[in-house]
Amino acid sequence: TSSGITICISSGDSGSSPVGGVFMFEPCYPASIPSVVGVGATALHRADPKLSTPVETGCHALLGDLITGSGGISIVFDATPSQKRNFDASIYPSSIIQKNNGAGVNFTRGRPVPDVSAIGSEIFAVIQKMNVSVAGTSASSPIFASMLSLVINDLLLNGKNLYDVNQFI
Repeated sequence: TSSGITICISSGDSGSSPVGGVFMFEPCYPASIPSVVGVGATALHRADPKLSTPVETGCHALLGDLITGSGGISIVFDATPSQKRNFDASIYPSSIIQKNNGAGVNFTRGRPVPDVSAIGSEIFAVIQKMNVSVAGTSASSPIFASMLSLVINDLLLNGKNLYDVNQFI
């Protein structure tokens, strides 16, 4: 934000899904607010059992993840200036754009969410002295926020500041 405080918000774990033949993009509030950083979740998958290196994808129940990350195009908030500069309509099939424009989704104006994603599946945590595995954007958001704080700290140590993170993502 302009005050130099960055707020990271989980983008949600309910996914986006077809409703009545229309693919509804469902960005969650408050992650869709332009002054915050909406954080999605990713997971590691082995695309090929022969490969030792996993592939990082968005969390999705169809891939065996516990959650499906939420996201989409806001019909309430406009895209940030950096999102408008970097918008690429070619990533959306024309059939989805046509159906959703009728539902009020403006792909060239609405704010896309999430802004970033971080690992959000099979996160190991200690809760009440027990080792557990957690999943979701409630896990990925603090992971991204902690990484961002390290970047900001390094910038400050070198006489620089990052007042508005959203203009760079």
